[in-house]
Parts: sequence; C-alpha cells; structure tokens
Amino acid sequence: MRVTHPNLFLNCAEIEAIREKIRRHEWAGHLYQRLRAQADDTLRGGHEYDLYYDRYAYPGTVAHLVWTTGRRVRDVALAAVISDEPRYADYVREVLSYYVDHFAGKPITLDSFTDGAGGINLCWAYDLAHDRFSEADREGVEDFLLRWARGAQGLLAERPAPHNISFWGRTFCGVVGYTTGDRDLIEFALEAPGGFKDVMEKGMRDGGIWREANAYHMSYVSSAMAALAEAALHGDGVNLYHWRSPNGSSMKGFYDACLALAFPVELRVTTHGNNSSQSPFVSHGETHTGHQIGDYFLANDRDGRDWNKYDLAYHRYRDPAYAWVLARNPARDAWDHSLWGYLALTHGAPLPERIDPPAAPSMVFMETGLAMLRADESPAYWTSGCPAVSVRFGQHAGHGHRDPFHITFHGRGRLLEPDWFRQWDYTNFENRRGGNSPTPFSIGPVGHNTLLVDKKPMEPLTQPLTVVEHEFGAAAKVIRISGSVYPGVEQTRTLALTGEYLLDLFEVRADEEHTYDWILHALGELSCPGPAFSPFDLGADLGFGVIDIRRPDGAENRWLRNGMRADTVEAWEATWWQGEDAAWGRKEGAGVRVTMIGAPGTTVYSAETPLYVSGSGPADEPADGKRRSIPLIIARRHGRNTVYIALHEPFDDLRAPQCRLRPIRASEGTLGVEVRSGGATDYFFYAASLPGPHPVESEVGTFQLNGGYGYLRKESRGTTTQGMMARP
Repeated sequence: MRVTHPNLFLNCAEIEAIREKIRRHEWAGHLYQRLRAQADDTLRGGHEYDLYYDRYAYPGTVAHLVWTTGRRVRDVALAAVISDEPRYADYVREVLSYYVDHFAGKPITLDSFTDGAGGINLCWAYDLAHDRFSEADREGVEDFLLRWARGAQGLLAERPAPHNISFWGRTFCGVVGYTTGDRDLIEFALEAPGGFKDVMEKGMRDGGIWREANAYHMSYVSSAMAALAEAALHGDGVNLYHWRSPNGSSMKGFYDACLALAFPVELRVTTHGNNSSQSPFVSHGETHTGHQIGDYFLANDRDGRDWNKYDLAYHRYRDPAYAWVLARNPARDAWDHSLWGYLALTHGAPLPERIDPPAAPSMVFMETGLAMLRADESPAYWTSGCPAVSVRFGQHAGHGHRDPFHITFHGRGRLLEPDWFRQWDYTNFENRRGGNSPTPFSIGPVGHNTLLVDKKPMEPLTQPLTVVEHEFGAAAKVIRISGSVYPGVEQTRTLALTGEYLLDLFEVRADEEHTYDWILHALGELSCPGPAFSPFDLGADLGFGVIDIRRPDGAENRWLRNGMRADTVEAWEATWWQGEDAAWGRKEGAGVRVTMIGAPGTTVYSAETPLYVSGSGPADEPADGKRRSIPLIIARRHGRNTVYIALHEPFDDLRAPQCRLRPIRASEGTLGVEVRSGGATDYFFYAASLPGPHPVESEVGTFQLNGGYGYLRKESRGTTTQGMMARP
C-alpha cells in the first residue's frame, strides 16, 4: 500500500485551507492563537493548559502519560504545519525519538487499551511532521508503531465484544496501518470481528446509540470511529461516514441521537450511568483523571473539555441541524478532550448566514430503553425552556447503573431533577478500584429518581422494560412503561407531559406486602411545609454509612445527612429552588414544586446528599471551596398495591407555581385527577388494568378511553381530548 504524508487526517490541500480559514475568519484566527499558545507551553515544559491536557508529566510511557503526551504533541505538530516553524517540528521529532529509543531492543509495554488514544495522536503528529524526519528516523518511528500495534492484535482478537476501551485499541491498530501502509492492520480494524463494521452492528442500538452508558460514546467511541473514518477516507477513499450496518446503525445516527436526547436552552444531553451529570466545580486534582468533568452539552460545555464533534459531522454531512448546533457557540472553540482538540480549526467549515433550528420530536429508543418527551416539538423548543423529561427503561449497560424507571426532568431552561453522578463511585467502588466505598451511592436505585422495594437494589435487567403505550399528541406527551425489576413485584410508570407540568403516576402491585420507597432528587434548596418533621437517620435506615472507610465518621463523610421524617395521610408539597449561588451557574432563579396526593400509611423522608465527591474522597473540596448538597425526598408506603400520584411543576422568577392537583371520583378500576393551571383545567384518567377501550364515569362526565389513559383539557379556547372521547 502506497502511503503519502501528510494524509492521515489532513492532507496538504486541507492544511492550506486551514491557513486560508485563519486569514478570513476571526474565530479561526483566535483558535490558531490558542493552539500556538498551548504548543509554546508544551515546548517549555509548562502546565498552564492542564485543563485540556491533564496534569501529568510528559512525555511518558505509563498509563495516561501517553494520552497526555499524544494530545500535546498533536497540537505542536499542527502548529508546525500551519506556521512552518522548525521549532515545533523539532519537538515532534524529539518526542517520537524518545519512544523509539526507550523501547529499542525490548518489548513494547504500552497498553493499547489505555494508551490507544495517545498512540493515535502520535501517529497524527508523525504524519504531519513526516518531512522533518530523516529516512532513518522514519524507519525507527514506523518500526516502533508497527511493533506496538502488532503486539496489540493478539490481545484485541481475544476481546472482540464491543467495549469503549478495546475499540480504542482496535482504532489505534487501524490508524497505524494507514500511517505505515500495513494492509493487515487496516483489515483488522475495519473488517475483522471487533472491528469497525462488526462493532457498529453489535455495539449499537436504535441506529446509533452505544451499548454502554452514553457518556462513553460521546467522549470515546465517537472519537475513535471518526479517526477510522477520516483515515479510511484519506487513505483508501472508503467513506465510513455513510456506511450503515445491517441493523441500521451508522455514525450519523449517533449525532442525530444526541440531538434527540438534548434538553432545551442549555442544550444538555440527557445522560445515564458512570461519568454522566456531575458537579462543574471540580478540584484541580480531578484533571488527572482523563474523564470528562461537569456534564455533556451540544455546545458551550462549562468546563472547556468538550466531547463535541459536530464540526466534523457538519464537515462530512452538511446537515443544517448540525450547523445550528455549531452556531450556538460563535467562538467555535469546542475542544474534544479525548482525541481531536480544536476541531473547528482543523475540520470546521464556515456556517451559513441564516440557520433555522431543527424540529424537536419526542422520541422512544426501544432497544436502548430510553425516551425523551418534549412538551413543544416545534423548532421553538430549543429556546423556549419548555418542560422535557427523559425516562430510562433499558437493560443494564456497561458502566450503567441499576436505575430502571428513572426520570430526569428539565424545565424553565434548567436541569431540575437530575441523574447525578459522583466521581468517587467510579474511582473507588469494588476491590479492583480500591474498595474504599462500601456503599456507593450513584450506582443503585437510591441515587436515582425511581422506586426502591424493601430497601434493596434490584438485579440488573437483561431486557428492556415494556412500553405498553405512548402517544405524543399536541396537548400532552404520554408514555406508560411496565415491568418487573423485583421478584413478584410489577411496576408501571405513566408520565404525561404538558407545557406546564409533568404528571407522574407510579403504580406497584404484588401478591405479598412490601416496603415501597418513591425517591426524588432535585437541585436547589428544599422546603417541605406541612408535615411535622423530626430528625431521623435515613442513612442507617437505608444501609448507607460512610463514604470513605479510611476517614473518620462525620457529616461530611456520609452519603445521607440531616435526615428527617414525617407521617402524613394528606397531600403534601416539596419545593426545590435554585438561587444565584447555585452550582449550576445562572443568576436567574428556577425551581420545581412537586405535589403528591395523600394516601394512608405514607411517611415522608428528606435528607441531603453531597453534590460533589471527587475521586480523592469527601475531604477534597470543589474548586470554588463551597460544599453544596442535593436534597432528596422519599415517600414510603407498606402494603401490596399502591399508586404514587405526583405533579412536577417547573417555575422561575417570572412564573410562580400555580398548578393545583386533586383526585376526582371515577368508576371502579380508574383513577382520575384534576390539574388546574392558570386558565386551563386538565383531567387525566388512568385505567391500566382495564383491557381495551372502555367507558369511564366520573364527576366531570362520561368518557370512552381508547386504552389505559385519557386526557381532557378545558380552557377558554375550547376543549381538547387525547386518548379518549366524550360519551353522550
């Protein structure tokens, strides 16, 4: 195979196009200046840009040091070819010679799994600076890369199952193949079991969603797939961007899925599992981890270390929806932390002057077990701040949590009820990670907005739960999910989303008596007027003790703090308010009020959980020095059957809570509720246990339900029905 350089991810014409882009576009000029500044910092051995590169020594030959070194050398090489200054190319040659000399005459001990991403960037740097190497130097570098990749082949062949780490190694092999002209490595990366096409078929669901927690697709797998796609397009003219697997999965399906799973205003992508939503106020030491910190956004990531590859996606697909995403960040300074760096500089295209936002349909991803309901499905969704909710009902995934039926709620342009993750649970759970966390909090049902039975975690699901019914009408978006995650217990969660609120009905049925805990975490300061609370050790009750067994017991070393309990048979309300000092960084206030219809034998519990626990433990303070909490509420009942009926209402400084929830009389087998909100009155009927279409008599009329629910809205403009019709 004949190889030309540079041609791995950029060729000479594309490099000249970068120079022209810098001359013509202010944003590109600024990015180039930042690239030069970061490259200069690397040349002097500095650490000014550790947020981007991680705070490790470089160059190095142990885990993570190669990844850090690869990022830095890539940017120095880009500075070399854009500026044509020899000092940058000399540094690239110096670092690659360091690896050649270090492993001369001995086995290469680099791990293709951990160090694969760094190795890919070493290949890119070599490709860019190729003409600065002597023939002898080239032979040395290519021999080093080939020995490393061929040594990895055996291990990778034994692990063909889709996994983000092994796919890094597989991609590294393919990139080495395109760098050196080794056809066997290319075939191994693209065509063999565990290669690109096999992984696309076996590792993707619903056309483009990775089988692990979705943070790992956004940060890692999508970067690796793009590397193979760019190398194949440049080296062979093979267009993997438009390749589709037999099950319908494609690279474009991933970018479209991220749009389908994004909340409005913030453009935050709903996430689940490890390394999902986290505190943006991380300690300086957290930059050691190599993991994303903060959260995942389509644009304008808060911590500066993005996963965003929409510049590359727009370059290859020219989808106007991707252009709209890119236009949310006029500086175009998204930084792909795992592999690519400033993609707008290297691959970004100028955007059209006028870009309309895309439509925003509600979506159900059946294979993944994830749904996104949006009150407004028009293009106005993206800026309206309308309510949106995601719900998890999928089988257990790699890096996933035990969280079936979990909901994440967003309203008034703000994340309200999160799926929150603490890095400590990833770093220290299980003996193989240190074993210092006897009761990890983020991983089980208590750490999620779901239902706990008998104070025990459920077993991992092997199949998605059943979506019994879903209808996304103009007035309400309704979904009903059912299944068993505890032996002998059948659970059904029905969500009805409107422009004002989320109605949430969680039914539990069993032949024997159980203890049921309905759990809700929300961001902000909690108030729960009405019930007469008294102190209670909720942590001991649920089996949660200290966070870090190496540290003394105390409030800061406990998962559940300031516990309270109150018995009530009446309806009750809980309100969370995010003020100016909130960790989510907005001056405008916002919150959520949750109203639950009363039921005999209900006990309400409250407690605070830590917003942030770093990989170093609870003693490690956030960067701003402020310790914050996420309050939770639990509604406990004991018996065989019950239905929790709750109303989640978002509000802000401009719109105070105004919804009122009450039960209404309905015929046997049917639950009816009334919601008054402003100038409208809504009625919702729930009859999941009744088969087929059936009549319902209620205090507000007689109706024919089409299935398990019916929705009626009365307002001055008229009457709207969904899932039902009036009967004379």
